[in-house]
Amino acid sequence: MFNWLDLTSLGSRLGALDNRDNERAGPVSLGFSFSFYGRAYDAVYADSNGLLSFAGPAGFSPPGNQSLLANSAPPAVIAPFWDDLVTWHADRCPTASAASGVYTYRGGQGAIPFFAVSWVDLDHFNCVGAHYTFGVLLYADGRILVQHYSLQGQTTSATIGVRSPDGASALQYLHNGAGLGDGRAIEFRPPPPPSSGETPLLGTLREPIERGNTPTSTATPLSDGTALASPSPVPDTQALGAEPTSTPVP
Repeated sequence: MFNWLDLTSLGSRLGALDNRDNERAGPVSLGFSFSFYGRAYDAVYADSNGLLSFAGPAGFSPPGNQSLLANSAPPAVIAPFWDDLVTWHADRCPTASAASGVYTYRGGQGAIPFFAVSWVDLDHFNCVGAHYTFGVLLYADGRILVQHYSLQGQTTSATIGVRSPDGASALQYLHNGAGLGDGRAIEFRPPPPPSSGETPLLGTLREPIERGNTPTSTATPLSDGTALASPSPVPDTQALGAEPTSTPVP
């Protein structure tokens, strides 16, 4: 569900990303072990262009967003709103607010720890007067909640989705298309664990049927503004942590 947290008051500002362009910072400790495509991570890298990376390294961040299904796309990433963004302050961008920056926070939802990252009041390069506020919640049970609090500016030049550590698969919710809005969330869920003695359920792969092999996504709207990500899979797209299979799973 949409669960926005004001990290400007709850969290800590990531100073390494203040007043930056094309910069990646980290590693930042999650505070727990997070399973991503079957691999365990205890830290993450955040960058000024709306990406989280489990691979790093700190330093340069790729500004030009692309399809997560492209061979050249970075592996081991979560893209809540990947675009050419800046965290510039008012000395470099007159329309920037004092809160502009990237914030992190560790908390818990009941017995489930989570790690939150928020990109607050970022602008598009080269200071065009846009104001983007969005974030990610990583839950210890493997769920990824992407949230778009306020997107004031162009929203059809961004990439949203996840890409596996080996770069062989991805779940892409959107790439350079319409469909984003304020107060919305997209949740990526890992496959459920198998019961004792059962064979693990594998992901579903189907041939692309729309837009000439370009992946499309459907979102099931819920009453609280959440959309469950349900991409139309292509051969290199699979569920988080699942292995490819040619047999559809309901």
